Amino acid sequence: MDWQTLVSRRAKKDPPASGGWSAFLTSWGSVDVLDPVATAFLNASCDKATFGWPCDAGIEKLRDTFAKETDPAKQKTIAEAVSLRASEYPTHVFLGQYLQPSAFRKNISGVLVATNVVLWNIEKK
Repeated sequence: MDWQTLVSRRAKKDPPASGGWSAFLTSWGSVDVLDPVATAFLNASCDKATFGWPCDAGIEKLRDTFAKETDPAKQKTIAEAVSLRASEYPTHVFLGQYLQPSAFRKNISGVLVATNVVLWNIEKK
């Protein structure tokens, strides 16, 4: 289906037979999933969560603890606990990862190495 139809259907809580949805595929840039707070699909705050509306107080407590912690070593331990809890109560299914190759002509300079193509800082010789 086209993206606009998916976007309108995924927000409906109705069953698929009534115009709702059951699953969809999407992807995120690595910057969007760097930690348990930034990762939108780890949100398990029921009606305030993203599509699918997962509801798990355990994940939410861990995410809140992570957000308030300032010690990186302790944050790592909390992030590991979030990962473990998310494996027990999945909010989404991770299907894998991919790298998008990019190629540029030799007369282009200033290309920034990033997880996604960024089109600034570029000069044509």
